[in-house]
Amino acid sequence: MSLRIRSLPTVLIETNAEVSKYKVTGVAVAWIGDQDVGSLHYELVIGGIGKLSFMQVDEEHRGLGVGKEMYMAVENLAKNYHVKKLILVVGIPGYGDPERAKDFWEEKGFTITDGRAEKQLGNSESESSNPTQYGTCYEDAWRFLIKEEDGSLIHGSLQLSEEGGRVNHAWVELPTGFVYEPQTKTFFSLKDLGIFSPIEEHRYTSEQAAIMVARTGNMGPWTDEERSMWL
Repeated sequence: MSLRIRSLPTVLIETNAEVSKYKVTGVAVAWIGDQDVGSLHYELVIGGIGKLSFMQVDEEHRGLGVGKEMYMAVENLAKNYHVKKLILVVGIPGYGDPERAKDFWEEKGFTITDGRAEKQLGNSESESSNPTQYGTCYEDAWRFLIKEEDGSLIHGSLQLSEEGGRVNHAWVELPTGFVYEPQTKTFFSLKDLGIFSPIEEHRYTSEQAAIMVARTGNMGPWTDEERSMWL
């Protein structure tokens, strides 16, 4: 008895990522030879949530692992930009076969509830990139700035008590003249923040902060060498 083994073609993936301010968007395209056989649309918020909006594979090329290769390419890209969670925003694509679609995404680690699929990728938001600093202030301040898109990320220090020393800290200054303090999640006026004798050491725009996270792999504070290299 002879056994015939099916030879799978080589699938190449182009992610076609475009980085603008705090987002990474694009369409991953799968190629077999010189033929594009599938695509996956994505939008990734750096350090936040990634959205997969549409995936398709040509009918004659299904079952060859094309969808898996496209998805893995996008997941790896998302991890590089510290995306914490991926979600499907247009239901669960499955070419009219819901069970097949459900199996596909569950195999990729997605949790599916009421037609919504999502997957945790990295650390939870409560985890700090710098646990030796004052709580999770660097990460929390960065996340707030990226979400608001406007304002300045400040890395510096505060005097939290008369008898205690200064504490390294991060906060966000808004165009309205208020300051967002990430540990207490409170808004202060610049005058009110003055009671802590703030010392500003470095200031970043939202675009600069996004670049630093993407390039260094951490949410601060960043060294002089890192700043000179990437800004």
